[in-house]
Amino acid sequence: MSGMGGSEASGGGVMLHHQQKPTTSGEAAIGAMGGIDPKGAACDIERVLKSESARAPFHQFLQQQFCAENINFYLAVEEYRHISDSEFDRRVDFGRQIFDRHFANNCAEPVNIDNSTANSIREAYKMNKFTPDLYDLVQYQVSRLRPL
Repeated sequence: MSGMGGSEASGGGVMLHHQQKPTTSGEAAIGAMGGIDPKGAACDIERVLKSESARAPFHQFLQQQFCAENINFYLAVEEYRHISDSEFDRRVDFGRQIFDRHFANNCAEPVNIDNSTANSIREAYKMNKFTPDLYDLVQYQVSRLRPL
């Protein structure tokens, strides 16, 4: 019995045949999380970022869209934020790496943020003030106001 509703009888069982369109890596990330509800997209993005199985294809998708710097920055800030006060020298080193990669002149992966926030980041860098929340506002801007 062939051609009825996309199913075909096979030895007493029913096999469903359907064609799947090829998915992009972004769609694969969304699929790994069970889909995205447009009303809760911010929450879904957070779920994708926290899931290694969804983050890898999403990262690949962002690289293809030339905006991998946003997820790279987001993930670096997550790591930076968790460096304890007792490891201040490590935090300073890592904070400087983030600055050099995303904010310095001719940096490798600039993130697009407002001028006021960029100036406050530069000032903190110059003053060696690497608090755990130094990059939080930028991370918020990158993840909420600009596409990741």
